[in-house]
Amino acid sequence: MLLLSIYIRRDGFGLLSRGRSEIDEVVLTEVYDGDTIRVRFRDGREETVRLLMIDAPESVHPDEERNTEEGRRAAAFLRELLPKGTKLYLEYEQGKNRKDIYGRTLAYVWLPDSKSVELNNI
Repeated sequence: MLLLSIYIRRDGFGLLSRGRSEIDEVVLTEVYDGDTIRVRFRDGREETVRLLMIDAPESVHPDEERNTEEGRRAAAFLRELLPKGTKLYLEYEQGKNRKDIYGRTLAYVWLPDSKSVELNNI
């Protein structure tokens, strides 16, 4: 049985975060795989974002033997859910590092209608 605890703030955002969290509005420029996207911020800078709560199998690893059919399906699903140019909102975990060891931004990703991308993937 899967049990999720969700807190949604008045502005429609909030996922497993407490209190105030910072939200950035971005535009999707690319879906890399089932758990990693590229976005453009309002100031024009672009960053790679690793979706929190999602751990998709490999699909674009340089070592082709590590890529799986499940990973390719996860990437295809995310590309269908998030076409290029989609407006998104990034929510960061309070008190945690914003970057992983690969330099990717770690964030919860929200659609404009306040739907969680992560919960759409479960």
